[in-house]
Amino acid sequence: ERVYQLQLAEHADEDYEEVTRRYRARKKNYMRKMAEMEMVEAEFKALQACRNLRQQTFKRMRQYIGVRTSLHFARYQEMNGRAGKIKINHNKSSLDMQVNFNANGGGGKQVRDAAQMSGGERSYTTLSLLMSLTSSVDSPFTIMDEFDVFMDEMQRKTSFKIMMTLGN
Repeated sequence: ERVYQLQLAEHADEDYEEVTRRYRARKKNYMRKMAEMEMVEAEFKALQACRNLRQQTFKRMRQYIGVRTSLHFARYQEMNGRAGKIKINHNKSSLDMQVNFNANGGGGKQVRDAAQMSGGERSYTTLSLLMSLTSSVDSPFTIMDEFDVFMDEMQRKTSFKIMMTLGN
């Protein structure tokens, strides 16, 4: 109660009209600031929703490109009598590849590491991977330089066939 009496004494000399005028001006300013704050909060929520939508769209698109790349890789490997798989793990940022040589005739070696391949096999597998990625992502043109360095004539012929198929 003592504090209340001190506050009353402090404002005893003030004019009621002046205090009311200051109160209304400050309340008006407060209300304006609150309206601004609500607008900023609404804008912030809208931006968050847009960001979330973009992230979801990006993840779906990334998944689609991974599946499409894997399918093209398998197709290009089949064109050379092999079976091939690619597994893309976006969370781990990894790409696992498996190539089964001589898949048409059964048996054949299975390779998961490019170091186990001959130079020509590695060149063809790398070309298949690059062409698979190119098939999955729109690009007006693709340039390959000396992709066939270690390839034998049959792999070179198949490689050109893949590139011509991709172009159509």
